[in-house]
Amino acid sequence: SKKILKKKLKGRRALERLYTWEDKASFKVFSSNNNMPKLIDIMKGSEPLISSIEEIDGEYDFLNLQDNLFKTLRQNPDIEFTLFFPPISYFAHIKNGQELFKKQMLMRRALLKEVDGLAHVTVYGFDLWKNVPEVLSNYRDASHYNPQISYRMAESMLSFDSIITHDKWLEYTEEYIKRIKAFKQSILVK
Repeated sequence: SKKILKKKLKGRRALERLYTWEDKASFKVFSSNNNMPKLIDIMKGSEPLISSIEEIDGEYDFLNLQDNLFKTLRQNPDIEFTLFFPPISYFAHIKNGQELFKKQMLMRRALLKEVDGLAHVTVYGFDLWKNVPEVLSNYRDASHYNPQISYRMAESMLSFDSIITHDKWLEYTEEYIKRIKAFKQSILVK
């Protein structure tokens, strides 16, 4: 219980801080009228995102994925694995820039390629959900989403919605880029 944990954690970080994610008011601050000018300035000063999927080229050496995740997936065909790409806010991608975006997309492509054909691995992509990544009030900051989104993701996994596969990669990523660019444009036009 909470009371027992408080005693055990005495002198450490306050346990109450762990429960602030449930505070709905904290999610309104990020997208508030007071904070919007700051977010708009960040977007105005950001470099353009990539123009198309063709700019996501090359390979990247994801040693951690290769040495840990991919190895574990291959060595355990009797265990069902569920992996997912969380709904990172479109603002976060704009703020973080094209190099990080490219690296994230290369990592996702490598993951989907590696698990292609592994029947015991399912990958979900929540980046294209409507009214989630483009709605700033769903986030406490650029990348931490509301706990309600986590519940919705779990429900989606239970019903096998939002599955992303290697053969859907190009279409998925093209739509993703298009939506991020449309989000930026819609905010900057206001």
